[in-house]
Amino acid sequence: MSEIYKGVIISFVVFLLWSFGCFVGGYLLSNARATKRINESNQQLAEQQQKYDTAIREAEERIRIADERLQSIGAELSAEVSNNGKATEELSGIIEQIRKQKLNIKV
Repeated sequence: MSEIYKGVIISFVVFLLWSFGCFVGGYLLSNARATKRINESNQQLAEQQQKYDTAIREAEERIRIADERLQSIGAELSAEVSNNGKATEELSGIIEQIRKQKLNIKV
C-alpha cells in the first residue's frame, strides 16, 4: 500500500506541477499578447497624433495667411478711401473755381 500511496502522491505532485506550469505558461502568453496589443495601440495613437499635429500646423498657417490677406485688403481699402476723399476735395475745388469764373463772366 505504501507504494500505491507514494504513486498517488507523486502523481498528485506531478499534476500540481503540470497545472502550475500550464497556468504560468498561459499567463506569460497572455501577458505577451497584451503587451503586443498595447504597443500596437500606442504606435497607432502616435501616428494619429502626428496627423493631428500636422493638420493643426497647416490650419494655423492658413489662418496666418488669411489674416495677412485681410490686413492687406484693409490697407488697400483705406488707401482707396483716402484717394477718393482727396479726389472729392479736388473736384469740389474745381467746381468752386468754375462757379467763380461763371460769376466773373457775368459781372
